[in-house]
Amino acid sequence: MTSSLLWLLLCLLLPALLLNLITYPSCSPAPTVGTSSSSSSLKVAVVADLHLAGPGTHWFDRFRRESFLQSTFRKIYWKLKPDALVVLGDVSDAGRKSNDAQWDAVVSRFWSVIGPFVKGPLQVVVGNHDVGDHHDQGMQARLPRFAASFPGLDPTCCSRYNWKLIDFISLNAMAMQGDHCSLCSDVEKVVEKHSVLVQQHGQNRSHNNRSGPVLLLHLPLYREDDSACNSLDVPRCAPWHELEGSCLGVMASPPPVATPEEPYKVGQDVLSPDVSKYLLEALKPRLVLNGHTHRWCDHIHEDGTREITVSSLTWRNRDDPSFVIATFGANSSIHIQHCMLAHESTVLTIYLMQGVSILIWALITGFVAHQRHRSKNTKPE
Repeated sequence: MTSSLLWLLLCLLLPALLLNLITYPSCSPAPTVGTSSSSSSLKVAVVADLHLAGPGTHWFDRFRRESFLQSTFRKIYWKLKPDALVVLGDVSDAGRKSNDAQWDAVVSRFWSVIGPFVKGPLQVVVGNHDVGDHHDQGMQARLPRFAASFPGLDPTCCSRYNWKLIDFISLNAMAMQGDHCSLCSDVEKVVEKHSVLVQQHGQNRSHNNRSGPVLLLHLPLYREDDSACNSLDVPRCAPWHELEGSCLGVMASPPPVATPEEPYKVGQDVLSPDVSKYLLEALKPRLVLNGHTHRWCDHIHEDGTREITVSSLTWRNRDDPSFVIATFGANSSIHIQHCMLAHESTVLTIYLMQGVSILIWALITGFVAHQRHRSKNTKPE
C-alpha cells in the first residue's frame, strides 16, 4: 500500500513540477539598435491580443486559457520584474459583439488575470475585437465603455503616458484610415497636438539619438507582407487554434525556406502607406509597437524607425504564444527581448501522460487488490 501511494504521489507531483518549470518565460535577445544598462532604465512588458473569451465559449476552455494567462503574468512579474505593462489591444475576443453586461464581465476577468501582479503603470491600447473595425457602425458607440474600463484614455481611446521621461503615445488605429470621418478627424487632432509637443521639445531624429515618443498601435504600420521582417515567424497551431493564414502543425518540421503569407489587406490588417508615413513624420517615434497579426515581426523602416509587432499572448490563436520585454536605457538606447511561452501541445501532452499514469496506477492497484482478495477466499485443498 505504501509503494502504491508513493506511485500516486509521483504521478501527481512530477507533472506539476515539470509544468511549473516549462511555463516560465524563455527570453532571448533580439537584434537591437543600440543598448545600454543604467539604474534609470525603464523595463516594459509588452503583450498583445489576449482575446479573453466571450459569452459563447465553453467555461472549461475559458478557465484553462485564462488560468494560463494568470500564471504567465505572475511569472513575468516574478522573474523579469518589469516597471510597466503595455497591452496592445484585443483584450476581448468578442467585445465588438458584446452588450454592456457581457463587456463588464470580460473587464472584470481581465483585472482578475493581471490585477494580483501588476503593481506599476499600465497602458491599454484599443483593438478591433474590443470595439469593432473602422466601418463597423457601432464602433463609435463602444468607445466610451472601453475608455471607462482602462486608465488614461480620452474619448477617442487615445492616451499619453510619461514614464521615466519617456513618452508613450497610444492611438486608436481603427480611426486612422485617412477618410476624414468625424472620429478620424478627432484622432488626427490628437496626433497634431503631440506633433507640436515633439517639435517644441526639439526631438532629434538622427539614427543614433532617438528621443521621440514610443508609438503604440493595435494595427501595424504599412508593410506588404512579413517578408519585410528580420526573420519570418511561422506559427505552430492545431485545428482548434483561431489563426488567419497558414501555420505549421504542432509536430511538423519547419520548412527549409519559409515563405511569407499573402499580402496584408490595407485598412484591415495594416495601416495605409499614407497614414503610416504621416505618423512617422508627425511623431518621429523612437520605437513603434503593435500587435493584431498574431505574428512576431522586427522591422526597420526606410527612415530608420524600428517597428516591433508582438505576437498573441494566448493559446486561442497559436500553440506557441510570446511577448516582448522592451528596456529603454541611457542615450535613447533600446533593448528588445522576444520571450517565448510554453507550447499548448506540450502542456496537454504532460496532462495526458499524467492521466495515463494515474489510470495505470488505478488498474494495477485494483488488480493487486483483486488478487489478494481472491487468495484470501481460496481454501487450501
